[in-house]
Order: sequence, then structure tokens, then C-alpha cells
Amino acid sequence: MPDTCIRRRLLFACRQTYQTQLPPRGTPVGWTEPPQEFIAQGPHGAGNIDRALVGRVAEGIVLAFRGTLAPFVEDDHGSGEVARDWLNNVEFLSRDNTVYPGRVHAGFAGSVERLWGQVAPAIQGLIRPGGPNRLYVTGHSKGGALANLAGWRALGIVGLEGPIRVLTIAAARCGNEDFRTAYQAHGGISCRRYESAADVVPLVPPGADTPSWAKLLIQRLWPRLTNNDYVPVGTRVPVGVTLLEGLQVARRYLGGFGFGSVRSDYLPLLALAHDISPNSGYDTLICDGDPGCTHD
Repeated sequence: MPDTCIRRRLLFACRQTYQTQLPPRGTPVGWTEPPQEFIAQGPHGAGNIDRALVGRVAEGIVLAFRGTLAPFVEDDHGSGEVARDWLNNVEFLSRDNTVYPGRVHAGFAGSVERLWGQVAPAIQGLIRPGGPNRLYVTGHSKGGALANLAGWRALGIVGLEGPIRVLTIAAARCGNEDFRTAYQAHGGISCRRYESAADVVPLVPPGADTPSWAKLLIQRLWPRLTNNDYVPVGTRVPVGVTLLEGLQVARRYLGGFGFGSVRSDYLPLLALAHDISPNSGYDTLICDGDPGCTHD
């Protein structure tokens, strides 16, 4: 039997987007039939840098986006493909557009655009008479940013039961304050975002809450970037970061440079904080104390 917690099963769906094989029907996500896979090439040359899964579960329809391909990992993705995916991430000058309110991340909006012509008809084809026809949109890291943009686009799909349910895990930021205001005021999207205080990915690209010293450095390197003012969207889980937690996180990361604690490698620490594998911090956080999560 699949886990009774839909939130944890959406985390499982995020994991499956990184797998090279198409997942089967059944556990751990609870697909009622094998999901459909959609891939797209990026603007910097051939390569599968954008991937999404669409399928039905007992509660409705799931759309899951893959995050950024990990470097230095032995899998079916070559180094050139990984490099092009990262190039997509750093197209972070936000752009005015005709699809979304406000200004949005050019690279992430391009990823959704390349996939949407395949994904939207697939969702439409899974709408059933009598339902349930709720749409759950999820993603990890870059995939979380794509999920937020796709949630807005999904408002135009006829036949879905509102609201669109967006759940992101360690999502990068995809838009500015105007985007967030329209997104959260619309009423047709319910968005929950999971963020660990130890994870830096939910803090990028930078925005109004970026520390002053970092803004000064960014202004020297990329003068136009400081005007983008990226912000997160949705209800954060946990709601905030306590002072003690913030101090503990700072101590861990300073330790990576030999200050304040036992010296450790910085990149492994960063990767561990961003991980969604079984028994990771996000795997525990996603349950939010729900006794229905079995963690089997």
C-alpha cells in the first residue's frame, strides 16, 4: 500500500523525476497507472535538461518536475548535458512577459515553456468524469521553481478542481514581488513550500532579503541582478527560522571554512542539506508531524 500521506508521496514523485527509468504503476507514489514522461532540450544545445512526470493517483493528477542535474554523479547524463542544465539556472535576469504577472526568471520560464506544450494536453487527457480531478504540482530545487510557474499556467486548464495544489521542496525562487502578490492573491492556487534552514538553494536567486554584504558583491559582479528582487511564494514550512537554528546553521557552514566548529567539507554539507533521499532532513520535514507517514 502507498503511504497515506499525499505530501510524502509527492516527495517520492520528486525523487522519481531524477531516475532514468520510467516509474511503474503503484508504490511508493501510488500511481494508478504508469506516469507519462516528458523531456525537453535546452537553448544551449542538445540534451535532456528538463523532465516532468504526469500521472494519476487516487487523489487526482500529479505533475512533478525534475531539479537540476547533479554534477560528479555517474548516470546516463554526460558532463555537457549537466553543464547546459546549470547554464539554464544562471539565466537569472528576470524578464517581463505575457504569460506571468510581474517579472520571472528567464531560464526557468523557458524550461516550463519547452515542456508545457506536452504537459498541458497530458493533464487534460487525465481529467475524468466524476473525478477526482485535483491537480498536484510538485518539484525539488529547480523543479520547485518550475512547479510554481506551472501552477500559474495550469489555471487555464478546463476541468480541474480548484485550487491548484502546489507543493515545493527546497525550491529556488522564480519571480519578483509582483509575481508573488498576484500568485497568492488569485485564490486559485494553494502553495506550500518546504525549506530547511541549512539549505541555501531556497535563498537564490537573491532578493530584498539578501544580506547587504552579499548585495554589494553581487552589484560588483552583476550590476543588473540587484534590481530583480526575487522572493519566495507560498506558505513556508517550517513557518520561520528560530535564532538558535540560525546560529547552528551559521556555525556548521563557518566550520566548512575552518571557523567556529570542527572543520568539514563545504560542498558535501551543502549537498546533504539539499538532499531528498529516504531519511533525509526533507523526508522528515515533509511529514510535518503527520502520524499517517509510515516511513517504511
